[in-house]
Amino acid sequence: MQSSVSAMQHTRHQQSKDGAQGVAQAVTTGRPQISRYSHDTISMVALDAQGNVAAASSSNGATHKVPGRVGDACVAGGGAYAETGVGGCGSTGDGDIHLRFLPCFQVVENLRQTHWGVPVHPEAACESAIRRILRVYPEYVGALVAVDSLGRHGAAAHGWNFSYSVRTTEMDKVEVIEIAPLKTHPSPEDDNERLCFAAHCCQSGAADTRNHSPRPSDPSASLLPN
Repeated sequence: MQSSVSAMQHTRHQQSKDGAQGVAQAVTTGRPQISRYSHDTISMVALDAQGNVAAASSSNGATHKVPGRVGDACVAGGGAYAETGVGGCGSTGDGDIHLRFLPCFQVVENLRQTHWGVPVHPEAACESAIRRILRVYPEYVGALVAVDSLGRHGAAAHGWNFSYSVRTTEMDKVEVIEIAPLKTHPSPEDDNERLCFAAHCCQSGAADTRNHSPRPSDPSASLLPN
């Protein structure tokens, strides 16, 4: 009987057994070197003209995962989460940690908060959720991207450089936004101040420095992690 396992697959399997590669590799300088065999996660958040928000995630899961393992992409709040009237979030990175913390659910809950009558900005909401993970797993590698019901968007990452793509009906082409990895690890009190500060700055127009927010009237506005 002929084996269906190629020589390349056999080599990669042996490297995995020898501990040559983990689930996610930290890259914090320059553009990450993406292997053709290890960038399968796709998460997307979309906002339509009626204000409906949707989020989805797809992934093959960790390389050589244990048989029966369920990844974060198919678990609500782990790989993606959305609530119309609030916002949505998608994730990529260490799925086992995402299953423990459900960071996409946390981001949407953060978006629900307001300070001085202004909703928390998506970038701050993502950063707060990652900070929560870092207090338990300081070596976490991953990223979160979100859009709120106002059409504002943002992302945060740790352990690697991250980029996500934005496209609205008012844009001629997709725009790629680069996100530098978080480097600090503030206390829970500092984390709350960060959410307050972001909401306050958005009220004055200072926090949304990239000015890339899709407008709620757009029939289609989507975010896709690269």
